[in-house]
Amino acid sequence: MSKDVEHNLGDIWNKAIPKKTRKDNFDPLLQEKIKQRKAKHIIGNPAEFTKSREILGNIIIEGMKTSGGTDVDWLVEHKGKFIILEIKSFSDDRIRIPVAQMIAYENLHKKLNENGKCYLYVIGIDDTKFMIDSDAVWIFEMSEWNRHAIPHVENSMIDHNYGGKTRRSYIVERAHMTEITVDTLSNIIESAWIEFEK
Repeated sequence: MSKDVEHNLGDIWNKAIPKKTRKDNFDPLLQEKIKQRKAKHIIGNPAEFTKSREILGNIIIEGMKTSGGTDVDWLVEHKGKFIILEIKSFSDDRIRIPVAQMIAYENLHKKLNENGKCYLYVIGIDDTKFMIDSDAVWIFEMSEWNRHAIPHVENSMIDHNYGGKTRRSYIVERAHMTEITVDTLSNIIESAWIEFEK
């Protein structure tokens, strides 16, 4: 990873997590809960949740020109400010982000920061389930993308999951992302929430 990229995420870390709210100064009870790693929100009825998601797919039927959608993995609003997470799995030490999805994220990030605050993190994973504090994940924040601290490498490929059509994607190498732990990711999210409380 280049020193510039490392420095840029360091700036984000320092801005998102003031020293007084860093891990060592968090509420000890919260730290104990993070160590126990028990999800705060659990889907009460997984079958109903899955059914709701599946039936949305029925809106787009065979013969329509409309394709399916590009999704947002995690979005939370608090006091008019936003935290957005996009999770991508690594393949050959790189993640693939569809160009259209990135355009949507660029615009969403820009608009939400015009009138408030938005942290939009792209997270690369191998096979973590976010259950073990020490598991590694790789991350960059959208402001790094906008500054071109993350190289914009475009690639086209034939995707057989989409009827053999060519899909344009950005390829981001693991080496251009910052490695952190699941515990650190939780603290970054918690610190943004604390910042939003002000």
